[in-house]
Amino acid sequence: MGEISLDLSKQEYLVFDISKNSKLMLKNKNFIFGKNGSGKSTLCELIKSQFNETHNVFIFSGFENILIDNKLGAVVLGKENIQIQTDLLFLDKEIEKLRERKQKQELLLKQLQWIDTYKEDGIEKHELLQKKEDDEHKYKEKKEEIDKFCQEKARILKSKERPQITKPTYNKQDFSNDIPNKCRLNREEIENLEKILIENTKKDVPKFHFPKFDLKNLLEEINNVLQKKVKETIIIEELKDQPTKQAFAREGLRIHKDVDVCSFCGNHITESRKTKLERYFSVSEVEKLEKLIKSFVQKINENLKFLNNINDLDKGLFYEKFYKRVDAANLNINSKKTEYKLFFQQLIEKLEEKEKNLFGTVEIALVKIPECLSTEEDEINSLIADNNNFSKNLYMEQNAAQKSLRLHYVAEYLEQTSTYKDNWLGYENEEKSLNDLEVIKNTAEKILASKISEIKGSPDKKEDTLLFIKDEISEKTHEKNELLKKTKNTSQSAININEKLKNTGKDNLELHLVKDDDKVEHYLIQEGDNYRDIDKISTGEKNIIAFLYFLESLSDLEIEKSKPKIIILDDPMNSNDDTMQYLIITELQKLYQGSKYRDKFNSDKDFFICLTHNAHFYINVQPHGYFKDKKIDKETNKVIEVSKYDKNNFYIIENRNFRKITSEKEDLNTHYEYLWMELEELYNRNLLNSMLNSMRRIIETYMNFNKIEQDSFYNGKEEYMKIFNVNSHSIDDLSAEMIGKTKEDLLAMFKQLFIDNDSENHFNTYWKVTSDQ
Repeated sequence: MGEISLDLSKQEYLVFDISKNSKLMLKNKNFIFGKNGSGKSTLCELIKSQFNETHNVFIFSGFENILIDNKLGAVVLGKENIQIQTDLLFLDKEIEKLRERKQKQELLLKQLQWIDTYKEDGIEKHELLQKKEDDEHKYKEKKEEIDKFCQEKARILKSKERPQITKPTYNKQDFSNDIPNKCRLNREEIENLEKILIENTKKDVPKFHFPKFDLKNLLEEINNVLQKKVKETIIIEELKDQPTKQAFAREGLRIHKDVDVCSFCGNHITESRKTKLERYFSVSEVEKLEKLIKSFVQKINENLKFLNNINDLDKGLFYEKFYKRVDAANLNINSKKTEYKLFFQQLIEKLEEKEKNLFGTVEIALVKIPECLSTEEDEINSLIADNNNFSKNLYMEQNAAQKSLRLHYVAEYLEQTSTYKDNWLGYENEEKSLNDLEVIKNTAEKILASKISEIKGSPDKKEDTLLFIKDEISEKTHEKNELLKKTKNTSQSAININEKLKNTGKDNLELHLVKDDDKVEHYLIQEGDNYRDIDKISTGEKNIIAFLYFLESLSDLEIEKSKPKIIILDDPMNSNDDTMQYLIITELQKLYQGSKYRDKFNSDKDFFICLTHNAHFYINVQPHGYFKDKKIDKETNKVIEVSKYDKNNFYIIENRNFRKITSEKEDLNTHYEYLWMELEELYNRNLLNSMLNSMRRIIETYMNFNKIEQDSFYNGKEEYMKIFNVNSHSIDDLSAEMIGKTKEDLLAMFKQLFIDNDSENHFNTYWKVTSDQ
């Protein structure tokens, strides 16, 4: 058999005294007694930390390898499954919280997207939705009011005739479309447009042409004539250098051609005088000049004739739209005619003056030459062109006039206030109010949409959004499914546990397997045909299930076979009744003996370590009897005796030290104080049969030490003797009848025996449970 050495110096906290010895030797089987707080759990951790890599270390320290799941109402077996179930419970709680959050957000979403059917479910409309609907209603009311205004005004415009200014299908929308182009007109503009609408198509007006006059050249030529003079071939002194007289004489000669008496003075005109005058005025140069003057006069008269033939523009040929321009053109024509006439008249006067002064020069005409008529002609022809184009585009012009008039009335209607109806502020103010309401409505809609979007979430997965929560639920559900795939099958272990419980007469504690797809496998506690409430399972029952499963786990096929086992029992006895204590003890004895549970414990390589603070358990779990084997010592070749203290290690933890037990004299079985400790624990756990065993050992030890006979000690108390003697049973005798006493009754009888033997102080010294006395 091998040994392992535990290095106590590696303890994290100074629990054990290592001043004398820092090593603890452990054989294949070890039984260690220590009170609570003596460091048993620290010892387990030291063993695990130092040998976990080289050995398969198994530690039983209560029911940590089973889980009593109140939610399932069942038991979960195995550390792996417990961890999975713990994780599943955690995930379930997380999923439940997420579902609650999801439900809360979905409720909020329904409130924000409320419909009538939600009323049946008691879901109220959210204030943001209510505000949005209120704002929409106000906006709708105002819009309908404005639409009605537009509809009425469109109807009025459509009904206008003579002239008609809308199309036959003109409606509210057309009126609304005209509003941006509205334009007020003055009365004159309105009348002009109305006239355009009643116009009929006219013929084109021909182009206008002014006569072409070369005024500059004409003036120059006439000035040249004015400077010409005829030389006198016959001198008449009274006419010399007298142009006026010359003209008078010339005219007189013409008048008196056939008359001999002067009409002016009455004197007789002689024939010689006439002849002289005729000769004076009939010189060829005179005639030539006179002819030239006449030709210019004639030319000017022709120009005047052309000028007088220029007629005013006929307004009847023009559209009324152009009447003002026609009037202006006619004024211009007449003005120019007057200007030209004056020019020509001045030239004629100069020529007439010259005609009277043929023998002298006449001062040149300094007349201002009128401007050319081409500009006026262009303006008039532009007017004519506009008129003719208007004629060609009359349809479009009338449409434009129709539109302008319509837009005028639109503008006029838009300015109406109370004349339209009470409390009407005018279209622009009402439209502004509508726009303000629209802003408020749109803001409410955006806030609502933003809130809905915030709740629904987006790919950025902000927390508390439905998308995030749903993804989290999906992810955690996936984690849950993956965990369920890792669960360990414990059904065969449960069958073995049930068989052992049944063999001990435990008929009210049977594990019934339940397998659900979405849960780790678990076990209901079956009692006959019924199932027990999980919260009615006692601590002792939990402990025995955990203990038996621990034993089953030692033969797990997944254990690495090449590594030896270290099996540690850390206070395996916990609130169990006598029967369960017996089962635990016998199972542990089967385990460390190795013959029946070789798949669990191989005494050739594995290690068994039992730690307990329970004196009764410590005494009974170790190998029974104090017999000694005889064998030959290999070193001395002598026969020696070998006890269980040689084959196994026994330790008592005292004062932070491990005291090794080497014989039965040092062990607790004969240590009187520990018998009282055992009784105290059994009393606290209400284990009546075990209490009787401990009381018997105390009484026997007391009588032997004080050399008191049994009859003397009981002093005729037959009932006492029967209870503490006849009804005291060994650990393997489980057929005793119930004694019909409570633990308080037994303790009172036990104490009375010491009182009767004058040893009450002795009893009080060893018995510490004062609360029950």
